[in-house]
Amino acid sequence: MTSESRAVWLFGPDGAPTSASLVRGLNEQHIDHWRAHWCPARDQSLSRLASHGKRRPDHSRWDWERKLRKVSGLLGFVGYAVECDGLPQGLLLLDLNQTARLPEQSGKPLVYIQYVETAPWNSPRYSNPIRYRGVGSTLIRAAVELSLDSEFRGRLGLHSLPEAESFYREKVGMTEMEPDVSQQGLRYFEATETQALAFVDRTGGQYAA
Repeated sequence: MTSESRAVWLFGPDGAPTSASLVRGLNEQHIDHWRAHWCPARDQSLSRLASHGKRRPDHSRWDWERKLRKVSGLLGFVGYAVECDGLPQGLLLLDLNQTARLPEQSGKPLVYIQYVETAPWNSPRYSNPIRYRGVGSTLIRAAVELSLDSEFRGRLGLHSLPEAESFYREKVGMTEMEPDVSQQGLRYFEATETQALAFVDRTGGQYAA
């Protein structure tokens, strides 16, 4: 699979910018790095959380190798990675086969965010302090830009894990809808064109010129 990349910025705990790359197209190397680096870091953090009586994050059992295998060769699925320090700092899987639910855009095509995850060392649920900020926002912006490029006018949709709802509601600015009984009761969020473009404007500084 041929990959395309562009320069982006991530930010350390002190706010200092670090050059990174947003890569379109997930490949075996990303999975190798996930297996060799993400999984041990995640398991170590889970052991620490358990020793302090804290609950494990909802996405802690995600298996990216299995997720990508399920959509391999299927049309309408696109993956992205944010790379820095020779490793993926975040992964994203998008589905372009879904349609909108909000009344003002019901039935129109959108980019559905199927899975998005930052590396364990970038997640405050696993690590304090985290290594890099801005990974999640960079990936969501990639989804918006793909929606614009696909002539979906920036429309996005997703089902959020409970622990991530505030991010989509407050940081991304999506519209919160009812829990979806067909998706294990997860709450559905959707972004209109206006909301998506506002998010792009807010996060413009994360993209290198």
